[in-house]
Amino acid sequence: MGAGRRAVQGGHVHGHREVSALESRYWFPAKRYGCGWGPPRTWQGRLVLVAFFALLAVGALVFLPKQQPGSFVIYTAFLVVVLITVCYLTGEPPRWRWGKKSNS
Repeated sequence: MGAGRRAVQGGHVHGHREVSALESRYWFPAKRYGCGWGPPRTWQGRLVLVAFFALLAVGALVFLPKQQPGSFVIYTAFLVVVLITVCYLTGEPPRWRWGKKSNS
């Protein structure tokens, strides 16, 4: 009985403690409703978001004063693709969510 009990506690069955450890490793949590990610949960996620907006501002300073809106759109699209890729790799797995389900 003792060995089986230790095996269950050792990680063969997902307990509350293990799930919360998995959730905390994600930089970007899933949104409660819909598909996608919410605000960053970790400092790494916040750093990625700050870098995204900083690079977007630099792109606006470089491309827009020179009247190159096409270049700015391409640059912005590239940054968005990079941000989505980082969210996909470091965030909770994407799927459609309907919010918290109640048992009532």
